[in-house]
Amino acid sequence: MALYGSETLPEPSDVREWVDADSYDFAGLRWTVMHAPGHTPGSVLLVASDGFERRLFTGDVLFAGSIGRTDLPGGSMRDMAASLRDIVLTLPSDLAVLPGHGRATSIGMECATNPYVQLSFLEQNS
Repeated sequence: MALYGSETLPEPSDVREWVDADSYDFAGLRWTVMHAPGHTPGSVLLVASDGFERRLFTGDVLFAGSIGRTDLPGGSMRDMAASLRDIVLTLPSDLAVLPGHGRATSIGMECATNPYVQLSFLEQNS
């Protein structure tokens, strides 16, 4: 794979597909995978726990006040809404969120202020 047109990086020797709901131990943390399609068909949320605290890494699924794009190839607003409704809305409100872009937030803050999460909540309760 060419990187910036000048460097070639070899394929890693150990490539594994992460499976929804599986947990993996590395870097001193337990990582739990939650498949959350929408931004891409393979988007995931990762919960990292050290046994005392948990953090949610959302990549481009959920941002502070917004969500990732769904208009690129493979993206789906229907899948994103389902991921927000079926996954994000089920998480504890005090769970810290570390998105792929922008500032950190929490599930509670996003439920209270993020219009996309709020629409998913309304859809769930209608």
